[in-house]
Amino acid sequence: MSDLFDRLDARLGLSGARERDFSIELDPREADMLTLRHLQALGFNRLNLGVQELDPRVQQAINRIQPRALTEALVDEADRLGFRELTLSLMLGLPFQTPQGLADTLEQVIGMAPARIRLYRYHHRPERHLAQRAIHRDWLPDAATRRRLLTEARARRLHAAGYVHIGLGLYARRDDRLAQAQASGTLGHGPLGPAARTCLGARR
Repeated sequence: MSDLFDRLDARLGLSGARERDFSIELDPREADMLTLRHLQALGFNRLNLGVQELDPRVQQAINRIQPRALTEALVDEADRLGFRELTLSLMLGLPFQTPQGLADTLEQVIGMAPARIRLYRYHHRPERHLAQRAIHRDWLPDAATRRRLLTEARARRLHAAGYVHIGLGLYARRDDRLAQAQASGTLGHGPLGPAARTCLGARR
């Protein structure tokens, strides 16, 4: 990563401005405190951690064992290092996922107080993704349950906790700059997704 940054800086001249946005998505199972410190030293200031689900049965079904403590430790370290924006990503429609199980996961994730939470929908395409071939279709929630999962996430948990829907499954705390930009009518879109219009130029 350091070599990549050196080459990009030599060719393009990477911004050193405080308003710049360097964003990266990490699998918490493949990162640790030293990873975050290195990324911060390179200039990254936005971080997206993939959580998916915290229900052990769901994690077992998708072969992604990821204890809450692992994610929580990275969240605490990112906050200590001063990462400006932290997003935790969850997935809806996973095998054996239930509204109550998702409610428990959301309660734990909201308790970590990320600036943003993103909801992705699981698409079962085993013909494209080798890892999905171990997942049986009858493990997946039906259409009615998927609708309940979305309702549970949106209305009963995220909105109640003060998160605002920005769009495309992204929710932000009311004090986050995206939520403030949306409220003031200055929300736009840049290469990294939704952004306050005053920051779009720094993303090029």
